[in-house]
Amino acid sequence: LPSACLCVVYSKQTHEQKFFAGHRAEVSAISVSPDGRLVASGERSARPMVRVWDAVTCQELAVLGPFHRQGISCIAWAADGKSVATVGKDIEHSVAVWTTPSGGWNDARKAAYSPGDPQAVYFCSFLDQRFWGPGQVQPQLLAENAPKHPGYLFATGGIDHVKFWSLEGRTLTAERGLWGGQGKVQPILCGAACGPRLITGGASGHMYVWRGRRCDRMVRAHEAAVTAVWACATAIVSASKDGFVKLFNEKLEHLRAYGIHEASVPPVLPNIKSVCGGLDKAGKHVVKLLVTTESSECYELAKDSGSWTLLAEGHFSKAQDGANGEVWALAAHPTKPDIFATAGDDCTVRVWSISQGRLLRKAK
Repeated sequence: LPSACLCVVYSKQTHEQKFFAGHRAEVSAISVSPDGRLVASGERSARPMVRVWDAVTCQELAVLGPFHRQGISCIAWAADGKSVATVGKDIEHSVAVWTTPSGGWNDARKAAYSPGDPQAVYFCSFLDQRFWGPGQVQPQLLAENAPKHPGYLFATGGIDHVKFWSLEGRTLTAERGLWGGQGKVQPILCGAACGPRLITGGASGHMYVWRGRRCDRMVRAHEAAVTAVWACATAIVSASKDGFVKLFNEKLEHLRAYGIHEASVPPVLPNIKSVCGGLDKAGKHVVKLLVTTESSECYELAKDSGSWTLLAEGHFSKAQDGANGEVWALAAHPTKPDIFATAGDDCTVRVWSISQGRLLRKAK
């Protein structure tokens, strides 16, 4: 979890935290490798760095950059953990691919880069090369006698666009997604690869399913914007500003909805910002979900029982406030050294216990 200039690694089993303190500016993007061993985190600054570090030891392995400007908006890992794609907040929303031939990231290098899009980019996702790699692009998308297509390595999306990216040598090229008659061009807020498909979430509350770079179908998922999508071989999970998490099977048939208002400790703001699935020991089926909100709550959601467990919470700010979620006041209890209070940009006062390592009370 990002927290100002720190990245926090939390253990639910021991209720303990470890910290990666390598950044010197606010962390603006973070992504964990598919095997859970490595983390890449980027910052918001004039010449931002992306740092690759070990999730267990919190030791830095590599520094990527500086290359982008103004900050890092998106980071994505390839399935093998040997490539990372980054998107900048600069005027071109530049895209870069970084690789490590050895896999240890001590030999990291920038493999390719390109302007991204004049409009803001909100997500980046690597694609399954078994379905999207060289020679896998649908023939009907190519001209007659065209050379073999290099395939698509990853996809990005944002304001009124989805792009599919190919890498040939050190050349990175993009092709825009073709909407056809399946839906209205709109801001695309999130996306996740699911085998031969890319699932994206739009501002209208629809999920759009892409095969190749064509929009294949759309699914009405939520009553408000789809802000997060996660997928595996057997399930697709969406989350929205409406405060609901929805579970679909691999055929995009709706299975169940979970309302965050059902949590025993409900969030200050129900808008869901991210969702990530946890699989069973066989690595096939979803058993739990990690859900975070706009008001900085982090929940674990049990798939079968539907119970919400609050793991962490803290101060926050909304984008339109013009604030940064800063803590502006701190005071120790006059007679109980274990207790202190904080207040911040979110207009809440919070009382904490040092020994228990948790929030005791909050008021707005």
